[in-house]
Amino acid sequence: ENTRAICTSDNGAEKNSNIATGPFRSHKGSCYEGGHRVPFIAAWPAGGVGDGRADTPGQSNDSIIGLTDMYATFAEMAGAALPELASGAKGAEDSVSVLPALRGKTLRNRPPLFFNDHKEAKADPAAAAMRVENWKLFFDASLLREGIAQPVELFDLAADPKEERNLID
Repeated sequence: ENTRAICTSDNGAEKNSNIATGPFRSHKGSCYEGGHRVPFIAAWPAGGVGDGRADTPGQSNDSIIGLTDMYATFAEMAGAALPELASGAKGAEDSVSVLPALRGKTLRNRPPLFFNDHKEAKADPAAAAMRVENWKLFFDASLLREGIAQPVELFDLAADPKEERNLID
């Protein structure tokens, strides 16, 4: 059987409640984990991604991926070349193939992921965030509005996935 499927979402939950985003802070439109951490399920047995069977438990992988990574991932799956950025071509500038993670390997040395707060920092102090491995650094709105990077929050997501202990000091 040649089952192929990806099931995911583009943002965290729309609703701000105690259960909509599970244990994670905030909701859709936020840089916090509840704003963008979503399930990602993939099956492509012929390509070494799962077995495609609903009666088996599958596997989990803690590698950090983003939906922008699907461009490079699908290109690798199809054997297609990515645009030559060095020669001025456009496309996939922020995409990294995560096919190894879908096949059970841990991604190493991936470039940072960047998030923008669609709530424009009205309720939360951060307007942008950068995630490198398990660290997430938040910047206030001056980064987006004036190009001045003023860090305001730092979280170790391995130890604090709920983003409750700001380590910026």
